[in-house]
Amino acid sequence: MNIRKITLNRSAGSWRFCCAALLPGLLLISGNVAAQTADDVADPLDVPEVQAELMLLDAEVVESSTEQTALQLAARQIESKDLSGAATTLERYLITDPESLVVRVEYAITLCRLDDLQAGRFEVTKMAGSEIDQATADRVQAECQIAASDMPALKNR
Repeated sequence: MNIRKITLNRSAGSWRFCCAALLPGLLLISGNVAAQTADDVADPLDVPEVQAELMLLDAEVVESSTEQTALQLAARQIESKDLSGAATTLERYLITDPESLVVRVEYAITLCRLDDLQAGRFEVTKMAGSEIDQATADRVQAECQIAASDMPALKNR
């Protein structure tokens, strides 16, 4: 028998021995884990920090239920450098009122500030044919880095 076959046979034998020795211990441990009941596990929603966060989210949902309050909340979030929170607030309102041009403009600008230019420009294309003032169109163009020739046909008042 050559040396390679002896080494392989010993390795396989060692592996079998280790498995035979470890298997009962692993089964015992897994049996103890499986024996835990659902009553032993704490509900993650009962943690005070989670409850506080849920209450804050509920308050934000209520606060962003009208166009004006959604814009005010988003403005406060932008002031505190929470751009993703502002985008979420504006998007939440747009689900309830997808025709809100003022909120869509702010949402597009916020997405562009988050460096999601593709999504911001997509929101700008949804405004095509809408009436917005020149200052707002210029602001959207600057924030989303859109050339004047690439701006969708926006009606200026």
